[in-house]
Amino acid sequence: MNKLEYSVLAFHNAASMNRSHCTEGTRVEILNDIIKWAEDCSSDTLLGYWMCGMAGTGKSTIAKSLCLKLEEKELLAGSFFCSRQVLSCREDSKIIPTIAYQLAHYSCTFAQELKGALEYDQDLAWKEPSIQVEKLLVQPWRTVIMANKFQGCSPVIVIDALDECENISRVLKAIVPAIQQRKMQGLKVFFTSRPEGNISDHLHTESKTSGNKRPHVQNFYLHNVEESLVQDDIKKFLREQLQPLITEQELQTLVQHSGKLFIYAATTAKYVNNAHGFEKERLQNVLQLANNSNKMQTERVDELYGEILKKCMQNQSSEERYKSKQIVYTVLCTAIPASCFTIAQLLNYDVKLVNAIVASLQSVLYINEADNKIYAFHASFRDHIFTKERGDEMYCNQLRHQITMRDACFNIMNQ
Repeated sequence: MNKLEYSVLAFHNAASMNRSHCTEGTRVEILNDIIKWAEDCSSDTLLGYWMCGMAGTGKSTIAKSLCLKLEEKELLAGSFFCSRQVLSCREDSKIIPTIAYQLAHYSCTFAQELKGALEYDQDLAWKEPSIQVEKLLVQPWRTVIMANKFQGCSPVIVIDALDECENISRVLKAIVPAIQQRKMQGLKVFFTSRPEGNISDHLHTESKTSGNKRPHVQNFYLHNVEESLVQDDIKKFLREQLQPLITEQELQTLVQHSGKLFIYAATTAKYVNNAHGFEKERLQNVLQLANNSNKMQTERVDELYGEILKKCMQNQSSEERYKSKQIVYTVLCTAIPASCFTIAQLLNYDVKLVNAIVASLQSVLYINEADNKIYAFHASFRDHIFTKERGDEMYCNQLRHQITMRDACFNIMNQ
């Protein structure tokens, strides 16, 4: 199995990745519906399920909770959580080998067949996805089915955040037809992603089978869930996070302002709870923002990010504000996560300054204790900074800053 180029960090339970699950008592109906699909062994059940949703609607949190529930039922065959922040979690070439590696641990029969395939062709881990799907998944799984190892149950593979993986179309082009044509009978695949065109083209279209049109996979649009149901869950989450600090009236204000976006509620909770003695003041800042705003949902998230960044820099001089922006830009522009020391080296700043700025932005950035590198809590923060219409005065021209970073790297190498 060591011949497989798999990514441990893409496992749902990778200790260093800090992945959150749903608050107890939230997203119950959604999770129950997915579990019902997972446990349905009827011959006409679609073997693929795509949960699509706008940024910030809670897809990854639901996917993490689903993995935990499937594990309890011994139905989790494997998982791959894509992340544009982590190199091994954003490379399309890692997905199939990582799933095959986990399937080998799930089934001894699969492991024996996979071992034989890798001994016969030692380069399988580097071949194109269509060959990998056939040789690393379809053929070994066919032996498992022929041996009647999983009668009465359907193991599930969970692949989260397709939109955060590079060249994901290459993988979908290979794996979706295998699902639709039932080449992996009895093995189900659950996907999540934003509603992006290249992904939708693979997962949303229908194909003709025996003269009848069948969808490739079952579709569920998370952003179409009735707002009252979403807000009930957001209310439970915020109550748990902010009690006893918040009154019922204040809670209702935040719930209404969150709309259907869990990321607004989650960022608010982090912003308030990381205030170190100023929790009430920060809560009032967010409430004032909510009371004075009639903006659309994504604009509300941008407004919250803007408030967090403004508070971080409000007492800074123009030079200090410039340095703070450069630190944020560099954190988000690195190809792989970097430590405070590395950011300081690139910018020729004191590492204490970098530490201080990151610490003041704990509601949007965090330092991972496992590797001491800086990560963004959610992809929507990158969207905010790198989109001119959304970032306002915090906007970063990503290409221009990456060129600046390239020049900084050359300067360091020449010293």
